[in-house]
Amino acid sequence: RQITLRPHQWPTLPATVSACNPNMANLNQGANTSFGYHWNNAALLDNADIANPKASLQSTTTFLVTITNTQENCTTTDRVVAILTQDNTVNITKDSIVCNGNVVRLIANNVNAGTYTWFNSAGVQVGTGSTLDVTVTADESYTVRVRDTYGCTHENIIRLKVQDNRVQITGDLMICPGKSTELT
Repeated sequence: RQITLRPHQWPTLPATVSACNPNMANLNQGANTSFGYHWNNAALLDNADIANPKASLQSTTTFLVTITNTQENCTTTDRVVAILTQDNTVNITKDSIVCNGNVVRLIANNVNAGTYTWFNSAGVQVGTGSTLDVTVTADESYTVRVRDTYGCTHENIIRLKVQDNRVQITGDLMICPGKSTELT
């Protein structure tokens, strides 16, 4: 009698996933659904018996999963750590009223920032990095999109309103030396 051992082809799960806004994480995106799955911490999941459950997190949590090969009646276990990102907000320069023609530096920051991309109100990319210098000639809004180190994307908007910096003077515009006039 001969016994042949065949290695099982088990699905590969991610070691970690990130909970982007609002504290939700898919545990096994792109999962192989030909296997059976049972996840622990069921109270935190939308369904503990599917390949890619959605976890609702209050803190970073480790999920253990039992994976079943139903054709060969064997199981294995694996784990996925779902990381709750520390701060998923983008702080940005406040909305401002500025004089026509002035250069304004827009500043954004995020605790876990990886990359920053700036867009004008037409959706055209106008810069990268945590700061953007713009010459203001008309009312405009700018959106900064931050992709953080966990792979989550966050956005915030700043609105710039132009204040006309021209001064209009009325009254006697021609006066003789030693005379006075009132300008309004």
